[in-house]
This record gives sequence, structure tokens and C-alpha cells, in this order.
Amino acid sequence: MNNRQKGYLKEALCVDYLEKLDFSILTTNGYTPFGEIDIISEYNDVIYFIEVKSSRSSIIDPVFKINAKKMHSMKQSAIYYMTVNQLDKQMQFDLITVTKNKLRHYNNIITS
Repeated sequence: MNNRQKGYLKEALCVDYLEKLDFSILTTNGYTPFGEIDIISEYNDVIYFIEVKSSRSSIIDPVFKINAKKMHSMKQSAIYYMTVNQLDKQMQFDLITVTKNKLRHYNNIITS
């Protein structure tokens, strides 16, 4: 199994987790001219842009794999998505990390 396939499996775990919390999944692997957003979902009239990061190592926490460049591309991609889909709703940027199939959900990783 290649890294891309492993990534899809981790994202599928996250989608299952979000659906159990009653999130509506709008799209996965949402591509824009500014980059990709792993999961775009909606809950309580808020659009969530969610990055998924994983690590096979228990030494390196995947939370450290997200950087300023990625956060900037997430913001730009979100604005593009909201504009193209003519959505006028609140947005939130979250991170879900997967380590040995254990999920951790970080809320509001990007603020204005």
C-alpha cells in the first residue's frame, strides 16, 4: 500500500468519526487552485475545513506537521470554496491527527 492509499484510509477514519458526531460531509480531498483540503463538512450551519495529519511514529506528534504555509493555503482554499459555492456561512478550520488509529481533534487551528 502506497502513502496516498494510507492517507485515504486515515481520512476515511476521520470521516467516520465526524459522521458519528452528526457532521455532514460535503467533500473529501477538495482541490482548489490554492491547494487541497482533506475534509469539508458542515455542522450547525458552520462549514468546517479539516486537515488530516498522521504519523506512524509515536515520537513525532502529527500536530507538528502543519505549518504556516499549509494554514495559509487552507484559508485561501476555504475562501475559494465558499465563493464558488456561494456560501455565506461561518467557517472553522480544524485539524484531526491520527496516530496508530487514535484520533485527536483540534478545533479552531486558524483564527482570523
